[in-house]
Amino acid sequence: MNTKLIAQIRKNMESKKTAELFQIWTVNDRNQYSDEAFEIIKSILLEREITIPSQDSSSIIKQTSFRIKRRSFVFVYFFQIIISIFIFSIHIKTPYEGIHPISYVIGAVFFFLNIYMIIGRLHDINRTGWWILSMFIPLLNLIILLFLCILPGTKGENIYGVDPRARNNADQLTK
Repeated sequence: MNTKLIAQIRKNMESKKTAELFQIWTVNDRNQYSDEAFEIIKSILLEREITIPSQDSSSIIKQTSFRIKRRSFVFVYFFQIIISIFIFSIHIKTPYEGIHPISYVIGAVFFFLNIYMIIGRLHDINRTGWWILSMFIPLLNLIILLFLCILPGTKGENIYGVDPRARNNADQLTK
């Protein structure tokens, strides 16, 4: 790797607090940080006389780090409502008795899409995806959905990834 880039990574990591470097080290998200960045973090922690803990090699965050901005979240929900109204209007006009099989397919797609979107939106406001379990509590789910539509996401990077609103993520290339 380019020595200038390594120096830039080191400068970026040295500006971080020890607790943040410790968190990055233990989470061990190799999708977000390069091997070189981890070597630099290790050397900085040793310089700061911190005992290097073992890294999490089975971190779930590696596979589930993503954030969804508010506008995308609201757009997808609006799109789902329009599609649902369209399918419902077709369903009413057809003589088919019972629920049409295509409704099951579309319902399943919407269900998993909603799980994905809600978790991504929770990550954007720096909350764990486990908050999705609260969506099964009547009335509370409507309040949380409203908050997800209204609350702005965390500015800048959080533990779930880079800010999806950022137009220029050039600083992420140094990781």
